[in-house]
Amino acid sequence: MLIAGAFVLALVAAKTYAWYGMYPTPLERWDCTSNGHGPSNHGQICRTDNSSLTYVIQNSSIPSMGSGEAQITTFMDPTMGDFAGTDLTPSRTFAPVYSGGSSGVDETDIVYVASDLPGNLAGITMCDSATSNRRCNQNYIYFDAAIPSYPVICHETGHAIGFHHGQWAAEGTIGGDPNDPYYWQCVNAGCNCSVPYPTITAFCSTCCQPLSNTDTRLGCMRTPSLSSVDYYSNDVYNMINATY
Repeated sequence: MLIAGAFVLALVAAKTYAWYGMYPTPLERWDCTSNGHGPSNHGQICRTDNSSLTYVIQNSSIPSMGSGEAQITTFMDPTMGDFAGTDLTPSRTFAPVYSGGSSGVDETDIVYVASDLPGNLAGITMCDSATSNRRCNQNYIYFDAAIPSYPVICHETGHAIGFHHGQWAAEGTIGGDPNDPYYWQCVNAGCNCSVPYPTITAFCSTCCQPLSNTDTRLGCMRTPSLSSVDYYSNDVYNMINATY
């Protein structure tokens, strides 16, 4: 009775979504872990730990003042870039902090690097320093080219702030609190499921169907990335503001 009552109260105060793709979602609730940095160390994504989104471009791999650098700075511009008008405030740093997170130091949130990635991967995002089982102090984003395309920058940065591919985003009528997602409720096709974290049942997965990886509502979080889709959708912006 106490659990049910707490859940109902949470739903009253929470936003309801037609689909949800911000980590953690009803379909994936793995813990955020430190994977170490390096293209071969990429693991499960989580999300950055604050709204002041600091980033550094490693010019040894992405040439200074080149078009690769320009693509990233244009995307991250706080007034004209893709996060303008959201609760995220990107800022570039030339004095990056790479360590100390375990002692409470606020590390640079995103490190952009160009590297030779395996197979046909265009980009990889991974958490180098987790601050909790939900938040990451520092994400490394690796591009397979020194001049990454705008959609790939959008896509991989989206992973750093917590967005998933369609296969992990849930569809249905979803109620919950993105900052305290211990309970979710999914209603879809007459199916009503509420399940406490971290339990995931086949019943709840049936209620919360995954999106297609190419669903247009994902915007640049589609996979594979499409050159004609180089933006975040309005749904994605709403989830950013509800989370940060």
